[in-house]
Amino acid sequence: MEKINNLINSLTIEDLFNIRIIEFKKGEVLYNKDQTCEEIVIITSGEIQMVNFDINGNETIFNYLYSPAIFGNNLIFSSYNKYLSDVIATKKGKGYIIKKDKLLKIMQKNNEFLNIYLQILADKTINLTQRMKIISIQNARKRLLSYLYFKADNNMIIKITSVTSFAKELSLTREATSRLLYALVDEGIISFERKYIKINKNVLELI
Repeated sequence: MEKINNLINSLTIEDLFNIRIIEFKKGEVLYNKDQTCEEIVIITSGEIQMVNFDINGNETIFNYLYSPAIFGNNLIFSSYNKYLSDVIATKKGKGYIIKKDKLLKIMQKNNEFLNIYLQILADKTINLTQRMKIISIQNARKRLLSYLYFKADNNMIIKITSVTSFAKELSLTREATSRLLYALVDEGIISFERKYIKINKNVLELI
């Protein structure tokens, strides 16, 4: 999040003329699966999820982004620059849209923006790879513990929207996720209150 704020703060007055402001409502589909990615989006408020639906209407959440966040940056310069899932707002918000040609123009003139942008891109690639490894863990308890450690901030706190959304991120049922969370609370491994989970013990020793 700090890097996203730094990216926004690095924009000059001249850069702002190359940016369009976007506002979105809860439930709004910002981009559809297979749609060509021609711009990046920097979310300054609100929340979005990247989700696929199977033929039965079941959801698989590939990513969940809380503001401040950026997306499209890993696709826009790809040889296959199409969204692999729907991008849906789960909370109303706003942000900036930068078209590909405008983005190139900013990066050519603003070295600070370019350096931060490349750092964010590299970090995202590593994070996505790590997340897919975690989701592939068959043992549900170890998957949850691994994901908590992966998502925790420097204070070992994880913010979630709801248990249902968190369960979808883990590709587990809500019931299984609730049971696991409250079992970890009973064991003193985590504290869980409303939308925040705090890790109290070294979960690496438990994975």
